[in-house]
Amino acid sequence: TGGAPVASFAQDRLWFLHQLDPDRTDYNECVVVALDGPLDRGALARALATVVDRHAALRATFTAGPDGPIVHTADRVELAIAPLALTATTAAARADEARAAIDALAARPFDLTVAPLARAALAELAPDRHLLAIVLHHLLCDGRSVHLLSDELAAAYAAAVTGAPAALPTLPAQYADLARHERAQLTPARAAELAGYWRQQLADMPTSIALPTEPTGGPARGGRAAFALSAEVSARLRALARAEGVTVSTALLAAWCALLQRYAGQDDLPIGLPVTQRARPEAQPLIGFFVNTVVVRGDKIGRAHV
Repeated sequence: TGGAPVASFAQDRLWFLHQLDPDRTDYNECVVVALDGPLDRGALARALATVVDRHAALRATFTAGPDGPIVHTADRVELAIAPLALTATTAAARADEARAAIDALAARPFDLTVAPLARAALAELAPDRHLLAIVLHHLLCDGRSVHLLSDELAAAYAAAVTGAPAALPTLPAQYADLARHERAQLTPARAAELAGYWRQQLADMPTSIALPTEPTGGPARGGRAAFALSAEVSARLRALARAEGVTVSTALLAAWCALLQRYAGQDDLPIGLPVTQRARPEAQPLIGFFVNTVVVRGDKIGRAHV
């Protein structure tokens, strides 16, 4: 460990996209935590400061260098918790007002050169009911980071209320340590090998999917649809995966690929698959951006390869 902080390859990619459109906000990650019971606001502020102090990635900013982003990590960054002024009087109306205020908080772009690349706000729905919203730029965090942040904040708050130090385990490394290791591993020979592999896998592949619902322009939009598989379908899915010697997630991916092929009317199509890059044990407890996107190529109904 030690040495000047460097950006990871994942941060390089996201920083580049930010340069193309500095006002984009679709890479703003929002964490909302419901706080029930009496709230000690001072303890909450101290708990948040404890988490920010623990994870150097939360204190990072980025400036432009000759070959990409330059990372600057401050020794100390204050992430103040701003109160959200709610004027509604009924519980339902206050909840709606809080959600709208949090949406507005998440819709503000970040200047990557100014710390912190996060903002926090507190909405009081009732004397014993609060919502804490924390918005972070994706450069600082990923999906697992959200859970780590929530868990560490809860532990630090419980300790701060009693005046005791937070009993959080010592971190084995910081994000910049893993970024340096990552860059050291990608030697010129290894980079050429990987580039050759992907050129072969993606040769002559279409660059888009002709879905009838695909928007023709405007800002990026997305959504989420939740559903549950029945016990019977789940059992059949697990049996199919065992029979084919694949994981359940791979079987679901093949089904998704087949569905897209049917709607698009094309057999060969690219699918972006987000994958985590936390293989090293030191990465498991870290808040940071450890996500990559792998192109999965569907070239036949029900079959996909990378």
